[in-house]
Amino acid sequence: MVRPPRACRMGLNGMGDGSWRAGRVSEGGWMSNGWRLALVATMLAAVGAAAVLVAVGAPAPDAAVSTSTNACSACHSGSYTMYVRIDSYTVPATTGPDAANVSIVPVVPGTAYEFFARIATLAITNTGAYNVNVTSSGTCTSANNDNYAEAPETAGTVNVIKAPVQATLAVNPCDLVITATLSGGALHISDAGGVNTLTTSVKLCPDVDNDGVSTGGTPCGNDNCPTVPNADQTDTDGDGVGDACDNTPNHDQGVKYCLKFGPAPVNLSDNGGAYMWVLCEIGNFSNSNANVTITDPASLVTATLPTGCTKATVLLIPGRTDFVLLAGEQKFVLYRTRFECHSPATQQTLPISVTVSITYVPIPGDGTDTNTSNNSVTVNQNIIIGPPPPP
Repeated sequence: MVRPPRACRMGLNGMGDGSWRAGRVSEGGWMSNGWRLALVATMLAAVGAAAVLVAVGAPAPDAAVSTSTNACSACHSGSYTMYVRIDSYTVPATTGPDAANVSIVPVVPGTAYEFFARIATLAITNTGAYNVNVTSSGTCTSANNDNYAEAPETAGTVNVIKAPVQATLAVNPCDLVITATLSGGALHISDAGGVNTLTTSVKLCPDVDNDGVSTGGTPCGNDNCPTVPNADQTDTDGDGVGDACDNTPNHDQGVKYCLKFGPAPVNLSDNGGAYMWVLCEIGNFSNSNANVTITDPASLVTATLPTGCTKATVLLIPGRTDFVLLAGEQKFVLYRTRFECHSPATQQTLPISVTVSITYVPIPGDGTDTNTSNNSVTVNQNIIIGPPPPP
């Protein structure tokens, strides 16, 4: 067997419990926090007088490799396909490495990865020597052509080859195609669904920041922080940019409280009227500047005024309803409302409602207010329409 040179290897680590775990390795040994990936291409084959190559979805356990008789009479029949699998440390031992399939693998561009193709041959009869050739193709950078010369097998023996296959992604998503071919002796098909060549593929997707979330669009995905690791992909303000790389990850502008002063009783036929002042403190509770608007003066007071009564509100501070609140800034706003009543209005008690609100105005491409519960304060009270002032 000719093996490619060792690179940054995606390898299988035999754990001694009948399962296989995969990890990212370097020349110096295993890295416990690396990727746990394995490419699994499982095949059953007979060689010699009765030769067959069949892909199966559940290979024989490792204990049967090269030494014991295959106990599964149905393992080499029916219709099967090869597949790529991810072996997880969290998979129960009873489930083993056949627990999950994967067809997309996040990889760091420009880094050589080594996958393992798991190839199993089943001797239908006693066999002579045979060969399994493993090659790679596709759009990834990959040049693998390894020949595995296997010794004669006794009928029923399962032989598992874990063949390393190297591949590198340049920039854009690419496809790694792995082909295994059985040869040697007078091969012929003698088992239902048997073939001599099987092919499987896996898509390598760019993961520049190595956080396990790839980019490249469908089917690879879209990392919302492609150059900053953020496996959780948290995006508080919903602008498509993850908090880890968002200069404005949250927006929280609110009205802290409001104080209302007046009005004194609104006396009928008093041309001077009566005044009410509303003082509120507003704030920017996020770590970035924010464009905001506050309640328009005409909308400050909600009341059903009787005929003959009027109200007029002006914004005294800050003088306009749209402005910028700096990061962490708190400031006051002040409204003044003048009430005046004349005939045919009559003396009465009139309920009114005063509401001050703040609205965040996002810049194009930015997110929305992440806390709207503090965006307004309402104060309810009654005002008195009294008798005309004495002459």
